[in-house]
Amino acid sequence: MVIIGIDPHPGSHTAAVLDKNGKVLNHLSIVNDKAGIKSLKKWLKSYEVEACAVEGANNPFARELTCELMKQYKLVNINANLTSQYRRKRTSTKNDEVDAENIARAYLANPDLSTFCVNDNIEQLKALTRTRENLVAQLTAHGLSLRTAEQASVKAALESVISVLKAEIKKLEQAMKKLVKALMPELLELQGVGLVHAATLLAEVGDVRTLKSQHAFAMSAGCAPVQRSSGGQKRYQLNTRGNRKLNKVFHMIVQVRLRLDEATKTYVAKKEQEGKTKRAAFRCLKTYIARQVFKFMLDNTRSHPERWLGT
Repeated sequence: MVIIGIDPHPGSHTAAVLDKNGKVLNHLSIVNDKAGIKSLKKWLKSYEVEACAVEGANNPFARELTCELMKQYKLVNINANLTSQYRRKRTSTKNDEVDAENIARAYLANPDLSTFCVNDNIEQLKALTRTRENLVAQLTAHGLSLRTAEQASVKAALESVISVLKAEIKKLEQAMKKLVKALMPELLELQGVGLVHAATLLAEVGDVRTLKSQHAFAMSAGCAPVQRSSGGQKRYQLNTRGNRKLNKVFHMIVQVRLRLDEATKTYVAKKEQEGKTKRAAFRCLKTYIARQVFKFMLDNTRSHPERWLGT
């Protein structure tokens, strides 16, 4: 069995074939058109493929490629920041072949990443949530500049830009609300899950049925601690991998519940009594909530499969 890593671009796609031990077996570069994708599929027939890992599988220029591969293979989306982690560890060289290799390695190290599926509502939510995130970052930056601005003209310009950003963010949130209601409005009933959190969960997870288990979900979100043991000493540390957008959502949910939910406070107190530090107890809580949310999303998806038919 081999893993195929694919680095897609508007003009071309580069693929790398790795065995289960991470050994590079072959490369192929194709033109990003129907003929090129057809030649890639023909080339893949020479291998027993376990999965195709594509960086940025949701990009518009990769849509034709992903749709074709999904017909025949398990396809997994790899975030660019995950690929860069492996490039930094191995070499300073960067080209399409090296990137394709590291995309495959990212999958080998994270085999529980969810299978990529195309759903128009999910794709729209991804665009909306990520655009909102960018606008909020700009809003924060301009707000900080406004605090230190002294000239009246500068203040007026910043206030004008801030006003526009707030209005556009509000429009994005209204569009997000419609899509969340179409896919899983019940998410908004969970304590600590607001509109933006619900939209991000749906955008980044997609169809939760593609995940193997609640543990796989927690790992894919970087919420499950990883073991770092040596000899007789057993330790668990923060998981810095996984989808950082999801990780941020669960961090915020935990913060809200720690303020408002007595059961959550009791859980943390119990972990501290067991000898865990506050940070370790926080990580345990984040894992617990991630698994709870997975079960909720899975049950809901199975109860309303019709919401996931659109592609």
